[in-house]
Amino acid sequence: MHENILHAYAFNLGYAGKLVEDVPDERMAEQPAGIPNHPAWIIGHLANTCDFAGQQLGLDPISPNQWAERFGNGSVPVADRSKY
Repeated sequence: MHENILHAYAFNLGYAGKLVEDVPDERMAEQPAGIPNHPAWIIGHLANTCDFAGQQLGLDPISPNQWAERFGNGSVPVADRSKY
């Protein structure tokens, strides 16, 4: 089962990278037309969620502690790129 989960993680990580590979760094926190979830927040949220799922399977956490507050449920994305 762990092998399947690790495969899914690797696939999703690669896919996420392809989704943002052509987004310039300075545009990663833009919120056009009132869309709150910008690329920097989405990537952080997915990473934080995967880390949480891994912990549920007995893996050690790898995300910094402050990521739960920045990217977890109930967090609010901000347009300030320096926050990400």
